Amino acid sequence: MNSVLLVDDDDFLRESLGELLRQEGYQVVAVHDGATAIQVGKGKDSWFAIITDFSMGEVNGAEVIRHFSSSPIHFEKKILLTGHASDTPQIANLLRDLNVSYVAKPFNLGDLLKVMIEP
Repeated sequence: MNSVLLVDDDDFLRESLGELLRQEGYQVVAVHDGATAIQVGKGKDSWFAIITDFSMGEVNGAEVIRHFSSSPIHFEKKILLTGHASDTPQIANLLRDLNVSYVAKPFNLGDLLKVMIEP
């Protein structure tokens, strides 16, 4: 199981990160917003990871992760991409309550891969 749901409204970041993850052997489904992520995520019972930006339009990354945390759909890893993890109480609560990891922006692929393989 190496499927990854990648969610980011930044086209360049989503496309380039998706391609880099594919080169690492992951099967990536990349979407541009939280609402689409919720719909696409329902297409499988189990994923290896969800990697989502925090700050997006109507449905942010925290809402996407909370949705899946209360659903039967399983994500082995839940990773939030953000530049504000320590500044936002919503993010801090999410990290603590739902076993979510985060990678601070800007980041490099090595930083993300390290979080993905941590037990």
